[in-house]
Amino acid sequence: MKILLVHNIYQQAGGEDVVFDQELQLLERHGHQVVTYLRSNHELEQLSAMGQIGLVSRIISAEDSKQDIRKILREEKPDLVHAHNTFMMISPSIFEMCKQERVPVLQTLHNYRLLCPAATFFRDGHVCEECTKHGLMRSVTHGCYRESRAATAAVALMRLIPSAPCSTPSIAALRIRSVFSCASLPLYVSEIPADEAVLRALM
Repeated sequence: MKILLVHNIYQQAGGEDVVFDQELQLLERHGHQVVTYLRSNHELEQLSAMGQIGLVSRIISAEDSKQDIRKILREEKPDLVHAHNTFMMISPSIFEMCKQERVPVLQTLHNYRLLCPAATFFRDGHVCEECTKHGLMRSVTHGCYRESRAATAAVALMRLIPSAPCSTPSIAALRIRSVFSCASLPLYVSEIPADEAVLRALM
């Protein structure tokens, strides 16, 4: 099987990157042909002032990533697209291309961003699950992502992208399976407080 693996690397390297790398190795060891599409949030450092202004819309739909994916799908003709993180440079809009090219998509959700724009279920020093009960507008009201209502709204709007696995209004309608990570990691004890460490990893 030929598989296109898609992943957006965070500015702070973390477990998602390890899982992506080790899954790539695992698939190749079992005889699958793997093509990768990688981008990094370090690209944000190179954006012009106008690029920074357009960042909010980019979270929702990144035209360059869409065209990259379409080109890969047409040239490589993978049997499956397996997406890991698409935040921020790739965006879930790439799933539109997958639908147009009739390539099935599997997405691994490594955090809670599908249900919580901050991805942590944590606000003001306590567990917060308001969005699961009252909708994502609660996160916009609180400005949960980077303490910005505008940025939070952009993240919340990702769920409205047509063709995206996360676009359905009902989580119960998604075909979700819990899968144990294939990553082999040494035990690591951080000296950073747990809540701060989680926030750093999601930047």
